[in-house]
Amino acid sequence: MLAPLVLDFDGTLQHDDLSKLALKWLWRTAPLQAGMVVLQGVFWGKPAAKLALEDAAFRQNFMPKLRWNRPLIQAAKASKQPILVATGSPERWVAALLAEAGIHWPVLGTTAQSGNFISKTKAKALVAKYGHGGFDYAGNSRADLAVWQACRYAWVVDSKGKLTKRAAKRAAVKKVF
Repeated sequence: MLAPLVLDFDGTLQHDDLSKLALKWLWRTAPLQAGMVVLQGVFWGKPAAKLALEDAAFRQNFMPKLRWNRPLIQAAKASKQPILVATGSPERWVAALLAEAGIHWPVLGTTAQSGNFISKTKAKALVAKYGHGGFDYAGNSRADLAVWQACRYAWVVDSKGKLTKRAAKRAAVKKVF
């Protein structure tokens, strides 16, 4: 069986940051609720704030128009590898956004149980599921360095080139977007 290709969501699979889009929208539509989300983040941490944003978005039918990374999507499909999305954004929300876009890939993300599904947390979960070096990973930020350390091949979404050098110290870089 082919090693799966795991795609990060925010800034990688699509160009925007879902939490920032949702918080801007919430400030415009329900400023008091936006303030409550920020307070949840202060008192209970980022996962609580992300899940509160997700809850507000679902209650008010907010589905942002995302700017998809089409070259990455095409390359992922062409790889013939099983594809899944691993994201720090709320799992259920990302799954709904992907389904709305006609993309039906499994999603692992932030939940009340997983906590903030980024960096070392994401790396540990992927290693537990696929083994060290048992998956390829596409990411776009310093938070992805821990995941690249655990993957077989790195796919890097890097507009400035600095991240690619750092990723190459951790994994063999297969593609750069």
